[in-house]
Amino acid sequence: MLFFKDEDDLEIILLVNDSFEVPHQWQHNAYSEIPQAYQILGIGPVELRVRNAARTVEFLENVLGYRKRDNKSFDVLTLAPQGLYSDFVVIEQQGQRERPGRGYIHHIAVNTPQMNDLDAIYKKLQQQPQSNSGIIDRYFFKSLYYRHNSIMYEFATEAPGFTIDTPVEQLGSQLNLPDFLEAEREQIESKLHEI
Repeated sequence: MLFFKDEDDLEIILLVNDSFEVPHQWQHNAYSEIPQAYQILGIGPVELRVRNAARTVEFLENVLGYRKRDNKSFDVLTLAPQGLYSDFVVIEQQGQRERPGRGYIHHIAVNTPQMNDLDAIYKKLQQQPQSNSGIIDRYFFKSLYYRHNSIMYEFATEAPGFTIDTPVEQLGSQLNLPDFLEAEREQIESKLHEI
């Protein structure tokens, strides 16, 4: 494992997947200069630091269908025991609430492969005391936002995906915007930094 912080002070750990299964949609980038053996294919697990771990564990298990892994001194919940990519590591930690700004994460994105999966989550969230955003068309995918225990979750479909208007070999070479933001392209691009 390699522990480091990014330029915004966000803590990140790079780890080798070892023998765990990799989702079929995580493909090596054939157009990358980075050798396939060293490419980062995806993100996971995600650590959730909350004041009340039991509340988050209950939500993940009873509403979203996650199951606890046999683990050490903290809760690890998963949807896919054969992989690490769906895991949430729940850690109880007291402290100040996060505030928007550098190092802040607005939401945790959770993949819902099909629209019927998103509909099923929406129906479950409708039974919860907190409100949700309803299903929103984001052009490249459909999303549903829900805040629980001070963490914003975004449940998003894979389809139609970024290839809806860009060939796969061109992905990442330009800024892809949904149609409703095209009129603001110049303003948006002027605020971006070269990477």
